[in-house]
Amino acid sequence: MKLTKSLTISLVLVIGLVAVGCKGGGGSASTPSDVYKQFYAAMEKMDVKGMSALSSDPATVEALFGLMALADEETKKKGKEEFAKKGGIVKTEETITGDTATVKATYKDGTSEDYPLIKKDGKWKVKFEL
Repeated sequence: MKLTKSLTISLVLVIGLVAVGCKGGGGSASTPSDVYKQFYAAMEKMDVKGMSALSSDPATVEALFGLMALADEETKKKGKEEFAKKGGIVKTEETITGDTATVKATYKDGTSEDYPLIKKDGKWKVKFEL
């Protein structure tokens, strides 16, 4: 299955707006900022298993990013370039209200975005809903 470039880039952008995080894998992150950073790092590497472990909806993450894995090399390169433009996270600020949190991530390029997280089974997860 070959995805069109515009569809693949759209998926990357939608996923980025819905939720993002940092340092790959489903490790024992204790704060919303830790989880966000792990999720973002997993996204940079296209580590679907790592993103799924940190997501509130692993099946959706696996389906969307599984489609990305089918993209041609040029499209994958463009997706990676989008992450490279941001230059990585320079700081995060979190606001926690009960079992919900918002992490504001600021990137090296000066942009910032807010990402919602929820506590699920006692662990913070990037809130991923379409």
